[in-house]
Amino acid sequence: MQQYNYVIFQRDSDYYRISYSDLSNHDDVIYIDHFRPSHPSIVNILYRIHHLKILNVDLRLPAKHIWYPSYFKHSFANNLPLCFIFNSRWMKYPHLREYLLYLKYRHNAKLVCFYQDLVDAHRHVKFHKIFHLFDLILTYDKGDAEKYGLTYHPTVYSNYKVDNDENIPGSDVYFVGSAKDRLALVFDVFYRLKKEGIACDFYLSGVPSSKKIEEDGLHYIHKMSYIENLKHVVRTKCILEIVQGNAKGSTLRTWEAIMYDKKLLTNNLTIANDFYYDGNYISLLNGNYIDVDFIKQHHSYNNPFKNQINPEKLLDFITQRL
Repeated sequence: MQQYNYVIFQRDSDYYRISYSDLSNHDDVIYIDHFRPSHPSIVNILYRIHHLKILNVDLRLPAKHIWYPSYFKHSFANNLPLCFIFNSRWMKYPHLREYLLYLKYRHNAKLVCFYQDLVDAHRHVKFHKIFHLFDLILTYDKGDAEKYGLTYHPTVYSNYKVDNDENIPGSDVYFVGSAKDRLALVFDVFYRLKKEGIACDFYLSGVPSSKKIEEDGLHYIHKMSYIENLKHVVRTKCILEIVQGNAKGSTLRTWEAIMYDKKLLTNNLTIANDFYYDGNYISLLNGNYIDVDFIKQHHSYNNPFKNQINPEKLLDFITQRL
């Protein structure tokens, strides 16, 4: 039985829109990924000036409250209680932290925050500044759940249709990601796979020119659109996931592997304890060992865990804990 109407404030990106797209036809969900009012152009210009990032993260322009009614307008068909779910990244803005108080007062609403990145990666707002504002705080990372006393829930993914683009060459293993602290490991895995005759399709961003290695199958990019990424996912047999050094949660590479029926090669060893772990399609990258036969073997199956990572499950989880 429906207990809340949900308003989801997510970041403005194709990844989040795709991840939550299964909720688009729900009459109890409104999905919002911006805070721009629907007003004449001159009003929008004033709004954008008033909300420039450079002026609102480290500084605080006054009178943001005049825009609060335009962020969300109640359009649900019933009068069930409201539950607002915020991506934690919005909390770096002081006026949006104050907006939470407005929602609490105006709608007597439940407030939920979802960390879909490491807590320590949020340099503009410390955790202790926001924890008292929410009824429930979720994190995708088990390490952060233990460290900060948060509630663990994996990120979500929807059943989004992607066409098979034959202009993209097929591959045995596909990787995309920023270099960060994992460049040496990515290169090491690449060479070990290539030595075994594995066709690699690797895309790396943020690599200094001095560290670039020119090899077939290695591509250096500034960025890749999420839709383009999914086209490469469809064209590979196996996705490589290399998590950041101190992360203990699965990334969207895991969800892509599940949703598009791909194998997953990952260095996230904690995945072996998760409900969606299955050695038939997940192989652990542990030390110097890579199960090459796992990659080479043909497979054809419909992954049984697709429904378990659906965003509807997230709403059920939240409802049970409020």
